[in-house]
Amino acid sequence: MRMGCGFMRRSIQALLSCCFVAAFLLQSGSAALEDSQTSDEAAHLAAGYSYLVTGDYRMNPEHPPLSKLISAFPLLFSDASLPLDHPSWTQVNEWQFGGRFLYRNVLPPNVLLALGRAPVLIMGVLLLLLMYKWAGALYGGAAALLVLALAAFEPNLLAHSHYVTNDMALGLSYGYLK
Repeated sequence: MRMGCGFMRRSIQALLSCCFVAAFLLQSGSAALEDSQTSDEAAHLAAGYSYLVTGDYRMNPEHPPLSKLISAFPLLFSDASLPLDHPSWTQVNEWQFGGRFLYRNVLPPNVLLALGRAPVLIMGVLLLLLMYKWAGALYGGAAALLVLALAAFEPNLLAHSHYVTNDMALGLSYGYLK
């Protein structure tokens, strides 16, 4: 009988964990589809896509490339085009290049942003799961569930878990380094 109680407790914890992750995905995912572009998303997304397509890292060199590469990866499976013939490419004007990429592409800006934001949203979920696992290892299942619940509704995580920026990648890498 005792073993059944433990199984029931783990099942409830797994169900609640899934509900908290789903709530996070629903909140951040809907914001990813509804929010307009932030000031640097066009530069980050165009730079990441140019890295993948051309192998040239000239655009947006002040930020590490990994999160931009991850964000731009889904664009490889789309009809997105790079404005490599535009003077902003040769002049290395990342802001003009990014704006041209986002707003004068064969795909609408909301589609490009949604594709670029999807991997960031996945990084946000991975960060939640990392916090859950870490809290569970330190303090047990109840604490892990509490941490997951708090993180799923934490305004800063929700605000930054769907933009093509370095925030989620940095938070996730910092969590793994600890």
